[in-house]
Amino acid sequence: MLDASLTPFSSGDITASNSGLLNFNQRDILASQPSSSLAPLSLGLESGQPLTRRSQTLDWLDSGFAPMQRTSDLGWEQHRGKSAPLACDRLTGLTLDQPWVAANKAANKAARFQNSEFLHTDRLQAEPTTKRAVKRTTPTRQAAIRLNAEAFDRIRGYGLVNAAAAVARSIDAPRFASLADFGGNNWNLDAVQAPDVWARGFTGQGVTVAVIDSGVDITHPDLRDNIWINSDEIAGDGIDNDVNGYIDDINGWNFGIGQNNANVSPGTNNSGQEHGTHVAGTIAARNNGSGNTGVAPDAKIMALRLGDVADGWFVNGGSLPEAIRYAVDNGARVINLSLGSADSPQLQSALAYAASRNVVTVSASGNEGLLSPGAPARYATQYGLSVGAVNRERSVARFSNRAGGSPRLRHVVAPGVQIYSTLPGNSYGFLSGTSMATPHVAGTVALMLSANPTLTHGQVRQILTDTAVG
Repeated sequence: MLDASLTPFSSGDITASNSGLLNFNQRDILASQPSSSLAPLSLGLESGQPLTRRSQTLDWLDSGFAPMQRTSDLGWEQHRGKSAPLACDRLTGLTLDQPWVAANKAANKAARFQNSEFLHTDRLQAEPTTKRAVKRTTPTRQAAIRLNAEAFDRIRGYGLVNAAAAVARSIDAPRFASLADFGGNNWNLDAVQAPDVWARGFTGQGVTVAVIDSGVDITHPDLRDNIWINSDEIAGDGIDNDVNGYIDDINGWNFGIGQNNANVSPGTNNSGQEHGTHVAGTIAARNNGSGNTGVAPDAKIMALRLGDVADGWFVNGGSLPEAIRYAVDNGARVINLSLGSADSPQLQSALAYAASRNVVTVSASGNEGLLSPGAPARYATQYGLSVGAVNRERSVARFSNRAGGSPRLRHVVAPGVQIYSTLPGNSYGFLSGTSMATPHVAGTVALMLSANPTLTHGQVRQILTDTAVG
């Protein structure tokens, strides 16, 4: 079993050119050895020559971008290494025994500051809560788990996500008719049967999906009409109009250390900064006859940026638990987590909080080819969904972490190899990774909720895994 507190998973299978389009071959990655949040990160190169850089974050992207170094004659040179865990003392969030959100936004803001001292004192309280929840499992629930275990596979989990079957089940309708495949760069949409759902009028309308990532190009022509707008906030007036603790958060928030502002667009020209825009396009790029189309082309994207990225790493990564709680408190029904972090009680508490509000977290399983997912996907035994990657042949990609041995883990697979989607600067390109598979499932959940907004967190997990194709 992966100990995510020591070995978070890494990105892989990417080669990039400096043209903006991305070409693929099989490639390992650069990462660091575990380190404290204040010590410089030491990066082991394949050549054996160390490369060091300072970092106050141990949060990182499951980006699908291989960290690279420019060379004069070979183009991009690959490196190899290990990733570092997320520093717990940079996280925020309270345990289930200490409700974080008050009844209204004003009280919520006060609660946030009042409880900030719990940052270091609530770490031991999440585990007893988890144990109590297991003890309350009913015989009916246990029977359901035994039944699902028959469909569970250690490699693919419950199988390839099927949007048409999931949405039909969500509204108690007969299975939707299958349309002709689009083919070409849209093979991924065919694989999850999203067009069959659109034909029934369900396109993600009315559903907001939070993308916690490296930022989103909110001006991209395929995304700009689908960017979430905080209607309770007045842009540019420097006032926290909705009293939620974030000033001028019109489209989301940038949680990066040293930033903490409303700039949700990609902040650097590093190739890794493109990651969030690509993810957002797979979820909700408009069906406008150009570029690509998202799985849920009328859903809204709430852009939550964790900071700046260099070589597939956040160099000033903010609090993932805080970003999750922001998404829940501000109306997201789905949260896409195409990233990885170390375990922490704060992370578990934030995921539990989302589930308690019927918000579905969808997490990348990781790209190390391991036998089980890393965090946060490993928490899909209780909260949200874990996602692995398949290729055009519907075979699990060699880099994708597997489902592991527990049928309790709600793990499915989705297209994650050579996925065509939006990139910053009004462009498009191909990326691979479980990061690219995850938004297919987030988009599918958005389709389910657009068809039936009353679905609970548990119903979404059950339906999606029950209807997946083994």
